[in-house]
Formats: sequence, C-alpha cells, structure tokens
Amino acid sequence: MKKTVGLLLPLFCFLLAVLLTAPLWVLPVVGAILPRNSHENDFTAAIVDKYDRLNAIEGKKIVFVGGSSLPFGLKCDLIEGELPDYTAVDFGLYAALGTVVMMDLSLSGISEGDLVILAPETDPQLYSDFFTPRLFRTAIGNRTDLLDDLSSGRRREAANAYYPVLYDRIRQRNDPLVPESEIYARSSFNEYGDVKVERTRNKMAEGYDKSQTVSLKSLYDEGFFKEVNSYAKKVREKGATLLFWFPPINESAVAFSNKEATKFQAYLEETLDCPLLGSVTDAVYDPGYFFDTNYHLNDAGAILHTANTLLKIKAYLGLEETVAFDVPDPPSDEPEGDEILTDGVFLFEGPTWGTYAIVGVRDEVGETLTVLTIPQTFTDPGTGTEYPVTDLRSGCLSGCANLTVLTVPATIESIGSDVFRGCGKLTAVYLYGTSPSMLTVPESGLFDGAAPSLTVYVPRGTISAFGSNYSWMGYKDLLDEFDPE
Repeated sequence: MKKTVGLLLPLFCFLLAVLLTAPLWVLPVVGAILPRNSHENDFTAAIVDKYDRLNAIEGKKIVFVGGSSLPFGLKCDLIEGELPDYTAVDFGLYAALGTVVMMDLSLSGISEGDLVILAPETDPQLYSDFFTPRLFRTAIGNRTDLLDDLSSGRRREAANAYYPVLYDRIRQRNDPLVPESEIYARSSFNEYGDVKVERTRNKMAEGYDKSQTVSLKSLYDEGFFKEVNSYAKKVREKGATLLFWFPPINESAVAFSNKEATKFQAYLEETLDCPLLGSVTDAVYDPGYFFDTNYHLNDAGAILHTANTLLKIKAYLGLEETVAFDVPDPPSDEPEGDEILTDGVFLFEGPTWGTYAIVGVRDEVGETLTVLTIPQTFTDPGTGTEYPVTDLRSGCLSGCANLTVLTVPATIESIGSDVFRGCGKLTAVYLYGTSPSMLTVPESGLFDGAAPSLTVYVPRGTISAFGSNYSWMGYKDLLDEFDPE
C-alpha cells in the first residue's frame, strides 16, 4: 500500500503542475495544432501589431494611447510631417479592452524623450479600471508574452480567462475569418496604427447615436485617476512625458453644460499628476465630421482632429501654433425634401446624399402589419426618379404593435435609435446585408421594445464578422444565421 502511495504521489504532483502551468504553454501548442485561429483578423487582434511596432521603434516617439477614437481620429503621417523629430505611434484600439490595459502594454515601448498622449473616450467605462480579460486573451492569440506587461491583478484575471478562451478557440476553429474588406478588421490599419479605410461622411441615421450621449457626471472615478497617476510616474521614470487629452466628441451628443465642463477641467487639473493639453470642449466638433459613432471621425474629421491635436502639442512644446496642411469643411448633406412622401405603407423623407430615409409607417396600416419587408427603392411621385432607400430613422416602426417578422434588405445603411419601440411581438429580423460595417446601428439599445425572444438572422458565413464588429458586438447573443434566397 505504501509503495502504491509512493508511486501515485509524484504522478499527482506532476499532473497538478501541468494543470497550473497550462496557461503558459497549452494555448501556443494548441494554436500550432489547430488549422487556424478564427479570430486572427478581428479588429482587436491588431493589438499585437501595435505592440510590436511600438517596441521596435528606436529614437523619440509620440505615442497616442487610448481607445478606437484614436485610429479613427488621427493621421499620424501628418503628425510626423509637423513634428519630424518624433516617430508617431497610434496605440489606440477597441474601448472594450479597457484604457488601463492599453496603459499597461504601452509602458514596455516607452523610452527617454518620448511624448505620451493619453486620450480615452469620455465614457464611464473608459474612465475606470474596466478590463475584459476574455476579450484580451482572444485578441492576443498565441502571443502570451503580452501577459507579462499587465499589472499583477490584470495578469491574474487574464490567467483565469485561459480555459474559456481555449474552449472558444477549439469550438470556433472552423468559423470564417472577419473579411479584410470590413472596416472593423485587423487588416484595416495602416503602418502607423491608424484606420486606413476610406470614410467619406457621417453614416449615422440622424447624425449622432442617441444611445451614446456624452455626460461628464460619471467620469469622477478616483480609482481610474490613481491608475493614470501611477502610469504618469512610470512614464517619467523612463524619461518620457505624459500629457492628457480628449477624444473627438460629436456636438449633437453633448449632454453637459459649459459650467460642468469648467468644473471637470478644474477637477482634472487638481487630480492628475500630468499636464492637460486642453479642455474637453476643445475636442467637440460638428456632426458632419463623424462617421459611425459619436467618437469615430470620417476622413475630414480625422484631419481636423489631427490639426487640433498638433496645435495643442506645439503649444506645450513652445513651437509656433500652425500646421502646413488644410483642414477641410465637414461633408454636408444635400438638401432634404420639404414634405413627407408615402408609397401607401411607409413615410419617406429625402433625398439626402441621393437616397431616401423611412421616417414612419402610416397609422392606418401600421397596426395591421404582421410581416413587413423594407423596400429597397422609392420612386418620387413628382419627378418619377427612383432612389435607393438607405436609412431607418428613429422610431419609424414604433406604430407596428403586431409586427412579428421584419426583413431588411442589403441597401439599408443605417438604423436609428428606438426603431423597434412598441414592436413587442417582433421575434425575427432578417438582415440581408453581408457586411456589418455597411450597416450603422446604435451602440446599445437597438432592439429595445422588441419581443424578449427576438432573433436577428444574418446571412450564413457572416456571423463572425457581425459578432466582432464594434457596433454589433453588443448584440451578438441575438444573432443566428440563415440562407438568403
């Protein structure tokens, strides 16, 4: 008996050691065996590319740290043109990773003489110690070396996420990759870390996302500012300088007064152990400069915000406050029609950008509809001209109390807030568009008002793209696939 116990004890210890150290070696091994990682072209997977570039650059750098408003809002080539003594690095990514993890990861690549610009989105989640371990482990794939740069507490959280991520990796190994044509893909970044995909105008149904208004009242998180001050100290120890700045903010989404902005500015100046580049109101811009969220800029907006940021940096450095490039005006909408038109069922408004938007359903038919298909086109009765229908405006289906099934064609480019309020019997929505980046939706609350059992069907083979998209990720639990006819 004693001999048996003596043999089993070393075996037990060996198995325990294997189990405890598994997060350090099993994922790379499994990653080498599996055909591929289905998340390797996710938007968040770019964290590895950004990390490697930051750590590879020698000489003075200007490093921008924060969320996705940075890659959507900066033109680093213009920054290098204006500040030739620095190499520009866009170290901003998806906000759901958390501001604190971006600060953690950036430290290894910061060196003497660097300027570090911390610019998180003005959102309670980003002004906190929020961190998503499972998303982070998914994003880094086999690059477990990035775990070493996390704070001890976040490293433990990431270690605890190991087994769920390994399970996901095996279960989803045959899922399609996010297409390279998607804006929310790893391949959408250029060599600086900026988003390189063309963004010509504001795509939001009403110029801003009503679910994402910007208030300052929830940003007074002492724990977050302690993290920032600790980060500032570590940056200084490396011989670098930390500056605090703000993201671009859609003017229509502003939910704070000038008095609140002044109070917030005073709090930051008193609390932060680093200089501020400006005030939060300095980064509020016309809605025409935005793209698909209240923090993401289109191409013209990125030039504007880059110029504004450069002027602030130059003021801090004591340089002449000018830029050598022109800032474009915001892309403006074409004049809308003065009257609301109808095809007998829907109410239309337009044309804007050569398209029409659905703004409602006729009262006398809305309550009787149970199955509804959004039209792809509308013919102006006055001119006989056929226009594509591209937008569903806020509340446009609120009168359809008996609607159960809705079909949305691929021509629809944006869905506004509260579209499904009052649609308590709606259990199925069929989306025919195959690209989630081509269908702009509110960040949250899109399907509020529909039945609790609602399923949103997307074309087969696109569920991974929808589930990893910046705006659609919050709705991934509602998604299922179907085969379009």
